[in-house]
Amino acid sequence: STDSFITNISAGPYEDQTLMFNLIVREGSTDLFAEDVRIDDKGRITFSLAALSFGYVIFEAVLIDSVGSMSTGSNFSIDIRFVNQAPLFRISQPVVVAYEDQDKVILNGFIVDIEPEPGRSNMVV
Repeated sequence: STDSFITNISAGPYEDQTLMFNLIVREGSTDLFAEDVRIDDKGRITFSLAALSFGYVIFEAVLIDSVGSMSTGSNFSIDIRFVNQAPLFRISQPVVVAYEDQDKVILNGFIVDIEPEPGRSNMVV
């Protein structure tokens, strides 16, 4: 979470009203987040990222008071940048048997399911 993401929040002349932010996705996908992005009535934004996801989302934030009056919207974006992930692989046979009279052992498919960077299918091995 980020404190003071939005500042100068005011309910207007009737200060005892409750305030709530409504976020509208204008561009991008909320699949980048493990849970909904939220802004509380103090202006603090909170979100959790989905695993192995990167990209951006543009939101419009609108402030609504308890009697239904709505502010004009204001746009902001969240840009989630790719970070190098450790490569993954799987050994197909945990035990390799060789005989002493063999000259050279070649076992195709010994290493399988190679992922240079999890979540990035456009990588070349």
